[in-house]
Amino acid sequence: MKTHTFVGMTMIVILSAGPTLAAADAGGEERSAEKSFRLYADGSIGPMGVLESVEPVRVNGRALGGARFVWSGDLIEAPVGGVRLSLDSIGSVTLENRAIARLASVTGGLPGGKTGKILIASIIRGNMRAGLRQDAGAYIECLGSAYIASGGAAFRVGERESKPFLTVSAGDVQTETPSPQRKYLIRPVGGRASISVKARSTVQIQFRVTDDHDKPVPDLPVIVAVAGSGMLGSGSAAGATVTLTTTSQGLVQVPFTAVNAASTSSITASVPGTNATCSMSVATTAAGGLSAAAVVAIVAAGVGGAVAAKKLTEDSPSPAQPPTFDKPKIRP
Repeated sequence: MKTHTFVGMTMIVILSAGPTLAAADAGGEERSAEKSFRLYADGSIGPMGVLESVEPVRVNGRALGGARFVWSGDLIEAPVGGVRLSLDSIGSVTLENRAIARLASVTGGLPGGKTGKILIASIIRGNMRAGLRQDAGAYIECLGSAYIASGGAAFRVGERESKPFLTVSAGDVQTETPSPQRKYLIRPVGGRASISVKARSTVQIQFRVTDDHDKPVPDLPVIVAVAGSGMLGSGSAAGATVTLTTTSQGLVQVPFTAVNAASTSSITASVPGTNATCSMSVATTAAGGLSAAAVVAIVAAGVGGAVAAKKLTEDSPSPAQPPTFDKPKIRP
């Protein structure tokens, strides 16, 4: 029997790769020697590769441009055009349009008794393409499903209609039995499905996460993303996506700053590795401006007032003229 073994520094790397990654062998199930990896501590220190993108890429919440090093455990959010990563001794990975994933690499025993680098990835949103070297392997998680790829494999994995999918174009990629998932419910505080904010103003957006017994869930990662205009967070951590952790009351809170023009946006909160998600719409109104409905109401009120004034003038009697008197005649 051969199982995934996490010890020493590798345990830290694996746990940082995703919320469910370390639970892959919680049941101690027996696996075929041809399908499993044996992981162990890797004493090497340094970046695991380089990312290449013309557009800025968010790494651990910070926007970076050009070619940058990628370190084991980094949370990477691809721009609209995607981002390609060249990983040392592993191969290449491409995160497609706005995909989010946490990546790590470890040294481990590959199928067949060989030793090599293994890519550990937890896909939080979107799709990922990968091409592995012949002497590398990969362990990928997405929405509760896990995949083991052998050396030389080329594949695409991700989510489609809130369900995981896998397309293999070369090599061997095996699907593991999905690990049991806890059920979560996430919803906006106050139950509001939409809000309205003024341009250039900032409001606090709150979500609450509960379990299937409606109890708050603490210490749970939540991804909050905005589609459209506006910005989440503040300072150097501001961006279109932020990763938060729930409080003891199951709450996450993030500031949303509206743009300086009328627009509409959508804010989505989701629990990584699960199907728990919810969205709310945001309508931004121009600062000091009036909506079309308000303008129509004002114009109508003005027209109505003018008509009423005219009618009142027509119906009112003419003001009384002061009486006149003939000059008295004075006789001598």
